[in-house]
Amino acid sequence: MSNYSASHTASGTTALGMAARAAGSGFVETVGSVFAAMKRYHMYRKTVHELSELSDHTLADIGIHRSQIANVAGELTSDGARGLYFR
Repeated sequence: MSNYSASHTASGTTALGMAARAAGSGFVETVGSVFAAMKRYHMYRKTVHELSELSDHTLADIGIHRSQIANVAGELTSDGARGLYFR
Protein backbone atom coordinates (compact mmCIF):
# COMPACT_ATOMS: atom_id res chain seq x y z
CA MET A 1 0.00 0.00 0.00
CA SER A 2 1.34 3.43 -0.84
CA ASN A 3 1.82 6.09 1.80
CA TYR A 4 -1.15 8.02 0.37
CA SER A 5 -3.65 5.16 0.60
CA ALA A 6 -2.31 3.98 3.96
CA SER A 7 -2.70 7.40 5.52
CA HIS A 8 -6.18 7.96 4.07
CA THR A 9 -7.33 4.47 4.97
CA ALA A 10 -6.16 4.92 8.54
CA SER A 11 -8.04 8.19 8.87
CA GLY A 12 -11.18 6.73 7.29
CA THR A 13 -11.32 9.20 4.40
CA THR A 14 -11.12 6.83 1.47
CA ALA A 15 -13.24 7.65 -1.56
CA LEU A 16 -15.20 4.44 -1.03
CA GLY A 17 -15.87 5.32 2.62
CA MET A 18 -17.00 8.83 1.72
CA ALA A 19 -19.24 7.48 -1.05
CA ALA A 20 -20.78 4.92 1.33
CA ARG A 21 -21.53 7.63 3.91
CA ALA A 22 -23.02 9.89 1.25
CA ALA A 23 -25.17 7.06 -0.13
CA GLY A 24 -26.29 6.13 3.37
CA SER A 25 -27.23 9.69 4.17
CA GLY A 26 -29.14 9.98 0.87
CA PHE A 27 -31.02 6.80 1.67
CA VAL A 28 -31.93 8.04 5.12
CA GLU A 29 -33.11 11.37 3.68
CA THR A 30 -35.19 9.54 1.05
CA VAL A 31 -36.81 7.26 3.62
CA GLY A 32 -37.41 10.26 5.87
CA SER A 33 -39.09 12.22 3.08
CA VAL A 34 -41.29 9.22 2.19
CA PHE A 35 -42.44 8.93 5.81
CA ALA A 36 -43.01 12.69 5.99
CA ALA A 37 -45.16 12.54 2.84
CA MET A 38 -47.12 9.62 4.28
CA LYS A 39 -47.69 11.55 7.51
CA ARG A 40 -48.85 14.64 5.57
CA TYR A 41 -51.25 12.51 3.53
CA HIS A 42 -52.62 10.88 6.70
CA MET A 43 -53.14 14.32 8.27
CA TYR A 44 -54.81 15.53 5.06
CA ARG A 45 -57.25 12.59 5.06
CA LYS A 46 -57.95 13.04 8.78
CA THR A 47 -58.57 16.77 8.27
CA VAL A 48 -60.93 16.10 5.34
CA HIS A 49 -62.79 13.54 7.44
CA GLU A 50 -63.11 15.83 10.47
CA LEU A 51 -64.26 18.82 8.42
CA SER A 52 -66.72 16.65 6.48
CA GLU A 53 -68.33 15.61 9.76
CA LEU A 54 -69.19 19.24 10.61
CA SER A 55 -72.60 20.66 9.78
CA ASP A 56 -72.98 23.28 7.03
CA HIS A 57 -73.81 25.83 9.75
CA THR A 58 -70.59 25.08 11.68
CA LEU A 59 -68.53 25.20 8.50
CA ALA A 60 -70.09 28.58 7.66
CA ASP A 61 -69.20 29.81 11.16
CA ILE A 62 -65.52 29.10 10.49
CA GLY A 63 -65.72 30.53 6.97
CA ILE A 64 -65.57 27.32 4.94
CA HIS A 65 -68.06 26.07 2.36
CA ARG A 66 -68.39 22.31 2.04
CA SER A 67 -66.97 22.49 -1.51
CA GLN A 68 -63.75 23.99 -0.09
CA ILE A 69 -62.97 21.18 2.37
CA ALA A 70 -60.36 19.41 0.19
CA ASN A 71 -58.58 22.68 -0.62
CA VAL A 72 -58.59 23.88 2.98
CA ALA A 73 -57.31 20.50 4.21
CA GLY A 74 -54.55 20.63 1.59
CA GLU A 75 -53.51 24.10 2.70
CA LEU A 76 -53.58 23.17 6.39
CA THR A 77 -51.44 20.07 5.91
CA SER A 78 -48.90 21.54 3.50
CA ASP A 79 -45.28 21.98 4.54
CA GLY A 80 -45.68 25.72 4.95
CA ALA A 81 -48.69 25.46 7.25
CA ARG A 82 -47.46 22.53 9.30
CA GLY A 83 -45.78 24.73 11.89
CA LEU A 84 -48.83 26.94 12.21
CA TYR A 85 -51.52 24.33 12.68
CA PHE A 86 -49.90 21.05 13.71
CA ARG A 87 -47.52 21.52 16.61
